Amino acid sequence: MATLNPSATLLADTTYTATLSGIADVAGNLITADTWSFTTTPTAPVVQVVAGAPVIGTSVAGNASVTVNWSVPAAVANAADITGYRIRTYVGAATGVTRTSTVANVTTSVIATLTNGTGYTFDVAAINSVGIGAASARSVAVTPRTEFVLPTVIARTPASGARSVNQTGNLTATFSEPVTGVSGTTFVLRRGTTVIAAAVGYNATTRVATLNPSVTLLADRTYTATLSGIRDAAGNTMATSTWSFITGPAPTITTNSPAAGATAVGRLVSPTATFSEAITGFTATSVRVTRPGATIATTLSFNAATRVLTINPNATLLANTTYTVTITGGTGAVRDLAGNPVVTRTWSYTTGAVN
Repeated sequence: MATLNPSATLLADTTYTATLSGIADVAGNLITADTWSFTTTPTAPVVQVVAGAPVIGTSVAGNASVTVNWSVPAAVANAADITGYRIRTYVGAATGVTRTSTVANVTTSVIATLTNGTGYTFDVAAINSVGIGAASARSVAVTPRTEFVLPTVIARTPASGARSVNQTGNLTATFSEPVTGVSGTTFVLRRGTTVIAAAVGYNATTRVATLNPSVTLLADRTYTATLSGIRDAAGNTMATSTWSFITGPAPTITTNSPAAGATAVGRLVSPTATFSEAITGFTATSVRVTRPGATIATTLSFNAATRVLTINPNATLLANTTYTVTITGGTGAVRDLAGNPVVTRTWSYTTGAVN
């Protein structure tokens, strides 16, 4: 017996011919050449199917129209190529279809001649040579309208970036037009990620929203207010508005030495100022000693335990001369560790004749 083992899989539904020739028996007698043919089994045909469901996107309102957006379906085995899409229009959450549209193989379409002020939802299904596939989920309702001016916040209290803010005060936001949707979930105050409990109200006449914290705010902390999901009467949603501020109290100078107006002060005396809390930002620019026509070079030191700032002149002061000390507060000058500036303090004294 002779066996032929093909090195590759034979093609389906194909005729092959086998030939035996030049073969002899052990006595040398050649056998008659032999040829025969056969046909391999045909491959089963591929049955194509409809495409999967598209993924509905965000619908955008226009004037008497809505732009419907979607994404192509996930791949489905043996699905025929998509040739277009069917879009069905519904009024709100109603089950009855009010309009059916077909479009080419795109992923966005404008549905026109809708009624302004009426909410619509949409679903989308893919079309191929087999038929129409499953529909997407319904879109979020969207309302065509003629007015597209978004409301904005035109005033805030405290102002964005404000410092030394009252720990018991209310927050307010004034809108550019009458709005709806102001509540404890759309007007929120946070310290870091912690939401501060508060009562929220809205005055439609003044267009002012008020947030009244239920607790006293912590001192020297950054708080952030957020307005989101606020709409005008036409349904236009305001862009999210966020601003931050730092609570007080601001640091104060509780005592200073020499006292304001002091006379006969020793020429080697170093002025001091005692603060209500720890401070930073003291430099040759923010803390100055001057006399008429000159600025005195000094060395500054701050004792965190006693909260005393010492201003040490680098040279003996002149006799019988008036000197002025100025401590300047500001976000880039003398301030507490939270950034609240001290109120600028200026005082003068006069040296005596002796050291």
